Amino acid sequence: MSFDLSSAPGSVGAPVARGAFYTRLQAGCRAPLRLPHRQIGLAAADNNGYAGCGPCGASAANLRPVMARAEHELTPGSQVSATLERYKPLQRRVCKSEIVVNDAAWSGGTLLKGIAWDRLLGRTGILTLSLTALTACGESDPYSAPRGASYVAEEVTVITASGLALKGTLTLPTDTDGPSAAAVTITGSGSQDRDEYMPHVGEYRPFRQIADTLGTRGIAVLRLDDRGVNDSDPGPPGATSADVAEDMRAAVEYLRARPDIDGSRLALVGHSEGGVIAPMVAATDTMLAAVVLLAGPAYTLERVGGTFLEAVIARTPTLSEAEAADMRRQAARARARRAEEDPWFRAASVYDPLPTIRKVRAPVLLLQGDTDTQITPEQADTLAAALRQAGNQDVTVARFPETNHLFLEDKDGRASLYKGLPSHRVRGDVLGTLVDWLVDRLGT
Repeated sequence: MSFDLSSAPGSVGAPVARGAFYTRLQAGCRAPLRLPHRQIGLAAADNNGYAGCGPCGASAANLRPVMARAEHELTPGSQVSATLERYKPLQRRVCKSEIVVNDAAWSGGTLLKGIAWDRLLGRTGILTLSLTALTACGESDPYSAPRGASYVAEEVTVITASGLALKGTLTLPTDTDGPSAAAVTITGSGSQDRDEYMPHVGEYRPFRQIADTLGTRGIAVLRLDDRGVNDSDPGPPGATSADVAEDMRAAVEYLRARPDIDGSRLALVGHSEGGVIAPMVAATDTMLAAVVLLAGPAYTLERVGGTFLEAVIARTPTLSEAEAADMRRQAARARARRAEEDPWFRAASVYDPLPTIRKVRAPVLLLQGDTDTQITPEQADTLAAALRQAGNQDVTVARFPETNHLFLEDKDGRASLYKGLPSHRVRGDVLGTLVDWLVDRLGT
């Protein structure tokens, strides 16, 4: 049993008052408390008496609170051990940061390590946590373009057909004579921000890298926060991939309505589940000029999960046949339980991507890592074959050795080892292939 606080008051959305993010735990409950990474509300009223920044010389008046991003897990018991290893503001330069738990401040990367649970919660059973950060020079937008970039970044809002407001960033090249070609990025499964930032992995922001690289080549990029992330509207619970496809159709129409974007030169770039959603959109939009799928699945989620499990079993030679059979039975029971509770999982478990991708007529680039253990490499070839058999003659497959599901250099590929990789930046040859192909199809 676990508590998912993705809808807890103050956990997502506009900045909230300091100390307003909380959860109430039952006394003596031993269930793990899991808080997936999210935008944490910050105090926006003052600078807490901070006089200025020594390293950069910024005055207190020029220091602004910014949103901080964190992932943490608290396990009730005799001791609390919660490490915020990835706690850092989304800015390049931090003048001051502070972690506040139950009105007491801790500094450094480790929070509450070794502090008695009962002493922390007292008799109330309430844990209050807030994070604040101050950055220099008034740069409070973590998604802004870097200094000296050949593009600008504009904060935008996309209104979907169902009336949801999705927040995002549109990067626009500054050295083009007319309307720009553009790409829409589509995140993988789970709640992701516009950068597809994964703090449990490290400083991994693939869509920011893609937007930066495309921007330098004269192509605009629209990247959006998922439903319920940052200030994007959450929408009704139980959204499926088909619902997200409607959001992406709204993003495409938003770009077509802008005079600085050439609506005839638009592309979709989807990663993982985004590689399922992009063909959903492209199959019904013949005006799209290109589609890029990074580790897009060719199988149902049930088959993807089964393939992954068999790979785990194959890599564990010490397992007996009886133990392997028990693992399969437990996995089947877990899938059945989740399908009962989760509309997204239920739909994805039976959704076959192949009939949809056969309807895509736009040029398609399939990027795949050869050490991907989540979407096995042969799935790129399966998608390519389905496209070609359906008559699409502009299909390109690019596979990269020693490259995992996140397109990081990785000889092993297991997700449990991602965090320890020496680099959490998308491989340069992956970015180069993606950008060169898009420039060739879209022009600049």
